[in-house]
Amino acid sequence: MRPLGQPTLDHLAQSGGVTSRLLVTLSARDPVAGSMVEIALWSGEVDRAFTVGGALRSFRGVGDAIRMEPVEYTISLDARRHRLQFVGLPAETEGLLRDLDLRMAPIELWRVILAPEVEVDQPHRLLRGWVDVPTVRTGAEGAAGEIVFDIASSALALTRSINRKWSDAVQQRRAPGTFTDTPVTITSSGSVPIAAGTEMIGIELVGGGGGGGYASGYDGTSIAGGAGGATTAQLMDGSAQIDLWTALGGAGGYGAAGTTAGAISAMTPAGDGGAGQPQGGNMAADWLNQQGGLAGQHAVIDKYSIAGLTAPVLSITIGAGGSGYQAGSPGKVILHQYARTGPADGFFRYAATAGEIAIEWK
Repeated sequence: MRPLGQPTLDHLAQSGGVTSRLLVTLSARDPVAGSMVEIALWSGEVDRAFTVGGALRSFRGVGDAIRMEPVEYTISLDARRHRLQFVGLPAETEGLLRDLDLRMAPIELWRVILAPEVEVDQPHRLLRGWVDVPTVRTGAEGAAGEIVFDIASSALALTRSINRKWSDAVQQRRAPGTFTDTPVTITSSGSVPIAAGTEMIGIELVGGGGGGGYASGYDGTSIAGGAGGATTAQLMDGSAQIDLWTALGGAGGYGAAGTTAGAISAMTPAGDGGAGQPQGGNMAADWLNQQGGLAGQHAVIDKYSIAGLTAPVLSITIGAGGSGYQAGSPGKVILHQYARTGPADGFFRYAATAGEIAIEWK
């Protein structure tokens, strides 16, 4: 159990509800400038300053966009994993996170108790660790995007030997400039072997687009187009499943609309929505323009290490376009295969801090 300050303990002992908010601090590298970028977010509605780690910091208020699974505390030296989600972040904040090198970025989660809006005590830390696997998903048309962090706790440092220099494989994950990328475009379902010598993969996938809506020729009522199918990429090592990524299909168009155009996906023309039926009529009925289908969901998995896998294969399912006045476009997958071509440009080293081993760039 985390030690709490006496003001917090006194407040929790009182009858009545408790208002708490999450705070997230993150330090990630800008791959273009090469400098570190500090990010501080909290689940309040407005920007606000808090004292964390002995320093006063300004936190960007993002409301309920921060979603964290319950943290279970145990007495152990084992490294634990936790999942943190950002759903519906402000566009500026989401764009900043997408542009940063998040792999192994130091991250801390804090909690503050409010009564009702005044701090009962300084925020107390819930978790310290590193972002192990960042996943970025672009939402379908009209839906919020999602950024997911799989966080490894700070006990992960105890699993590494205390060497002055990190291995070349670790350096390459953070500075992949000495890799060559061999992209493969996949438009049909099946198994795709990963090229020999590949140390990391990147996957971009989009679900099938929804079909365009249409109208009944008997009475002019709207009929929904069919939904697009989900596109999936399953990483296998022989017969063992290692990971699975999914991009959902777009919804079918339905009802009258100002335009019949289908929505354009992030990987157009793959995943585009089909066009809806234009305004018209016959001797039995008249109808307005019908809505086009929505685009398939877009997902990106960047620089996923497959080191240690002996027979890596991707099992691909391409989502079909939904049926309708005009069918949606089927989905697509682009596989990036990163193979090492030379030694890293620099090296990491350990920097000693109280009670742990921290990471820094040389």
